[in-house]
Amino acid sequence: MLQLNNGFLIDADRTGYSLHQVRKIETPDYIKASDVTIGYFGSLSDALDGYVKAAVRQHVRDTTTDLTQVRELLKDLHEEISKVNA
Repeated sequence: MLQLNNGFLIDADRTGYSLHQVRKIETPDYIKASDVTIGYFGSLSDALDGYVKAAVRQHVRDTTTDLTQVRELLKDLHEEISKVNA
């Protein structure tokens, strides 16, 4: 299993790779973590591309942002991936 930032992870089986995100749901009464499957991919590079798209989508959905912040996020994600590929 490959751990990534923001609760994302990539898992592998005999046929390919799956991208997941562990999401926390907090209420005053309890904290629950759920594993959400984002997608299935035939190669690790495709799974990493899916990770970048999902992380950017989450950032745009959850925050008020501008293009400069999105470019910075993309730069950070690609730096993280280059460390994985090194």
